[in-house]
Amino acid sequence: MHSKKFFPGWLIVVGGFLIMATCYAVFVNCFNLFLVPITQDLGIARAQFNANSSIAALVGVLASLVVGKLVDKHSARSIGVFCVLITVIVMVCWAFVTQLWQMYLLSLVIGFSVVSGTRLLISILVANWFDHKRGLAISIALSGSGVGGAVMSQIVSAMIAAHGWRPTFLILAVITFLCSMPLTATIFRNNPSDTGLKSYGASDEEEKGADQKRTDQTVTGVDQSVAVRSNAFWMLMIGFLLMGLINGGVIMNMSANFIDAGHTTAFATNIVSMQMLVLIIAKIALGALYDRFGLTTATMVGSITTILATVSLLFGHTMIAPYLFALFFGFGTCLGTVAPPLMVINEFGKRSLGTLVGYVTAIEMLGVAIGALMLGAIYDATGAYALGWMILSVLGAVMTVTLILSIGMSKKLVAGLQAISDSLE
Repeated sequence: MHSKKFFPGWLIVVGGFLIMATCYAVFVNCFNLFLVPITQDLGIARAQFNANSSIAALVGVLASLVVGKLVDKHSARSIGVFCVLITVIVMVCWAFVTQLWQMYLLSLVIGFSVVSGTRLLISILVANWFDHKRGLAISIALSGSGVGGAVMSQIVSAMIAAHGWRPTFLILAVITFLCSMPLTATIFRNNPSDTGLKSYGASDEEEKGADQKRTDQTVTGVDQSVAVRSNAFWMLMIGFLLMGLINGGVIMNMSANFIDAGHTTAFATNIVSMQMLVLIIAKIALGALYDRFGLTTATMVGSITTILATVSLLFGHTMIAPYLFALFFGFGTCLGTVAPPLMVINEFGKRSLGTLVGYVTAIEMLGVAIGALMLGAIYDATGAYALGWMILSVLGAVMTVTLILSIGMSKKLVAGLQAISDSLE
C-alpha cells in the first residue's frame, strides 16, 4: 500500500508544470502575440518573423537527440537550471534586438533550451519518479503549457499594450525566473533513488511477487542497442512521425481553413481558444486513461479523436463541425505530448528512457515541420485544404495501426529477452 507520507515527486510535477507554464508557454503559445508590434517597430516582413519558429523547431529536432542522452547520463537538476537560466537570458536579449540575425540567433538557442530542454526533460524526469499514476503525473506537468498559454497570453497582451514589447520581455524574464527556478534548483533529481526513495507505486509492484515483477519491462528495461534495432521501436517511430505530420498540418492551417470556409476571423479565433481550453482538461484525462486502461485503449482513444478532428475539418463550412473539431483535436493533439514517455517506458523500460524518448520526440518534431509545409503546398497547388485533410485522415489511420502494432511487438520482444535470460540461469 502507498505510504501516507507526502511523496516529493509531486513537487517535481509542480516544478515541471511551472516551467511549461512560463519557459515553454512564452515561446510556444504566446510568441505570436509579438508578431505585429515587432514587425511594425523594426520594419520586417511577417514571414521573416515567422521564420523564428521554423528555426527553433528544426534545432529542436536535433536538440531532442542530445537532451535525451544528457538526461540519461547527467544531473537533471543541472540541466534544468541551465535551461531555465538560458531561457531567462534569451528573454532579456529579445528586449534589445534590433536586427533580424539577432532574432534568428536567439531562436537557435530557444530550439535547444525551450523546445527540447523543457518538455523533454520534464517528461523523462516525471516518468522516472512515478510507477503508479505515471500518466496522470506526466499529463499534469505538461498541462502547464495549456494553462500558461491561457494565462500568459492575457498578461502578454496587456503588458504589450501598456508598456510595449521590449519591457514586456524583461517582465516575462523576471516572472519566469521567479516561477521556474526555485523548485528546479532544489527539487529536481534524476531518480527517487538519488534521495533514498523508491518511485511512486514501487512498493505495490513488489507486493505483486517476484515472478510477475521479473516480466515487467518497466522494471527490467530493454538495452538501447536492442531497442533501436527492434521492429517495435521503428513502428513506434513511424507512428510518431505521422502524429507530427498531422499536428503540424492542422495547427498551422486550422484558422485559415475556417476563414476560407466563410467564417469570420473572430469565429476562427474563438474555435482555436476553445480547442486550447479542451486541451488543458484533455491532457490530464488522457494521462488518467493510460493509468487506468493501459497503452492500447488510451492510444486508440487519442488516435481516433485525431482522425475525427481531421475529418471534421472537411466540413468546416458548417456551424457544428468547427465545434466538434475543437473537442476532438483538443483531445487528439495531446497524444503528441503525453504519449511519447508513457509508450517508451511501458514498451522498453527505464534503462535508456531519456535517449529513446529523445529519438521519438525528434522524429515527431520533424513530422510537425513537414506537415506544416505539406499542407501549405497542397493549398497552393489546389486552392483548398480538402485534399490535405483527406490525406491526414488516412495517415491518422496508418498512425493508429503502427502505434498499436508497436505495443504488441514490444511485448514479444520483452518475452523473448526474458526467455533468453531464463535459459542462461
